[in-house]
Amino acid sequence: MVAESYNGDDLAKEILLKLAMGADALPDYSYSQGILRYKGMIWVGAASALRQKLISCFHDSFLGGHSGNHGTYQRIKSYLY
Repeated sequence: MVAESYNGDDLAKEILLKLAMGADALPDYSYSQGILRYKGMIWVGAASALRQKLISCFHDSFLGGHSGNHGTYQRIKSYLY
């Protein structure tokens, strides 16, 4: 699902193309097993339905869920980019 989110993301496509030319082209990025990472965090493609699903999961989770917009955002950004 994460890899599919890159299909509609022009910036992700550009980054993946540069990484294909040379892994050291973008030192903060890595691509392994179909997952693009920025500084170790999983990159989720822009305008994907996955983003909304992730927001819902982080917000509704038993541990730390329903912590408001700011709290949910802070938890998400510690794992995902």
